[in-house]
Amino acid sequence: ICSYEKSTMKWRTSDKIKELSQPGMHNLTLRSLHDGSLMAFASVLECTEPDCDDHPIPVLYIYEFHVLPAHQGQGIGLWLLDKVIDWVLTRSVKNCQKIMLTVQTANIRAVKFYERLGFAADPICPTQCLPQEKAKSLGYMIFSRPLRPNDSWYSF
Repeated sequence: ICSYEKSTMKWRTSDKIKELSQPGMHNLTLRSLHDGSLMAFASVLECTEPDCDDHPIPVLYIYEFHVLPAHQGQGIGLWLLDKVIDWVLTRSVKNCQKIMLTVQTANIRAVKFYERLGFAADPICPTQCLPQEKAKSLGYMIFSRPLRPNDSWYSF
């Protein structure tokens, strides 16, 4: 939620509850063994998105991915992404070709984190298909990365 403070995309609790409750959405939480406090969470949905030719392809879309500030820089984000991928691969998601997510450009730390893991601007990202000034004013990018069998984030 903190990452939304500097973004043009504002956190609206009622909208997020509706979005994260839609059929097929899976919400994963990581809590402290010490006191049960929330450390991180992810919300993912198996869906289709258009490819470069506007044909729908199966993807895993990460709708939300947050590591609370007190727990950042400790490898928790990497661990949670690895668990998300394990979960997808063990479920044998039909033909899932890539992982997609929306990242707020104001969240430089998140942008760099995803880039280190091989994510890059997807062809449907505003920076790829809109004039530069218009894309910049939106305040977000759509990143993607191919999903491969036996994928592990620890290989990066």
